[in-house]
Parts: sequence; structure tokens; C-alpha cells
Amino acid sequence: MNRLISLLLITLSFSSFGQNFLDKHVGTYRGQLYFCFPKHVDSVEFELTLASTGKPDCWKQTIHFLYPEKNANDKIEYNIRKDSLFNDDLHFLREEKDGIVTTETRIGNTFYTNYIDDHMSFDVQTTFEGSYVDYQLNGYSGPMGEESTSKPDGENPQRSVYSFPLMVVQKARLYKQKTE
Repeated sequence: MNRLISLLLITLSFSSFGQNFLDKHVGTYRGQLYFCFPKHVDSVEFELTLASTGKPDCWKQTIHFLYPEKNANDKIEYNIRKDSLFNDDLHFLREEKDGIVTTETRIGNTFYTNYIDDHMSFDVQTTFEGSYVDYQLNGYSGPMGEESTSKPDGENPQRSVYSFPLMVVQKARLYKQKTE
């Protein structure tokens, strides 16, 4: 009997280990998304859905801003797939329906994405926990950047550092919805 239980535990641990990270987090998550701009903070109900496509190593993600005015609702769909340049569960490509593709890297349970759109730089972090997702987007303005330069000394050469003002933050904790 002990052997049977041990064998069952080993089998379950291998099947869990072999399962893709995103497969473990399929579902719908909902919460309040806070928009933090330099002069005000606002919020809207926000929904993130992660679904299997039935294709190996490919998922569909939908983000939905649920504004009180139904005609203002904004729904964006993405296809997520493993990056074929890497043979791991850490590098992904996120494609919008209009053909824009961004890379994502997973470290632990957090996905990191960085991209530039027009004059704004964005960095996005999406952290998957068991019953919730933490989502944060930061946007920085390139044209408003400031350069500062260090004075060289005997040990350090002159360096230039560019600082970009934070223009927008979107932050949310989204809780997994129960399926019916």
C-alpha cells in the first residue's frame, strides 16, 4: 500500500512539473484597475481572461476595461505562445490582433514585458498567484527625459544617465472568478 501511494505521488508530481505554467492559471480574473496619472487617480472595473486555444504552447488572453458606459468598454485580445527561439517555459511572444508582437519573459510567477509605442516607453508586470493576478503597467515619456552627467574622478569615468518621468501607472489585483 505504501508503494502504491508513493508511486501515485511521484506520478502526480511529474505530471504537475510537466504542465505548462500558463495552463495552471487558465481562468477569468476580475478587480479594480487604478489609473494613476501625474495629476489624478481614477479606476475602472477590469477583467483578464486566460484561455487555452487547444493548440500546444498557445493561449488566448483578453483584457477588458468595464467602463460604466457600455459603449466605452475596451476589449483587447492577444495570442500568447512560447517563443520558438527558446526551448523553455520562460520566454513567450504576445501578439495583438493587429500584428504587433511583444516579448515576455517569465521569472518565477511574474511575466515582464517592455516596449516603446510612439514616444512612450512601457513596462508591464503580470504576477500570477493561486487565486489572483497582480497587474501593473508603467509608462514613461521619452521626449521629456532629462540627462545628467557625473563628474569623472580618479576611479570613475564620466557617465551620462537619462531619467524619464513616469507618466501613467495602471495597477490592479484581479481575483479569480469561480466557474459555474
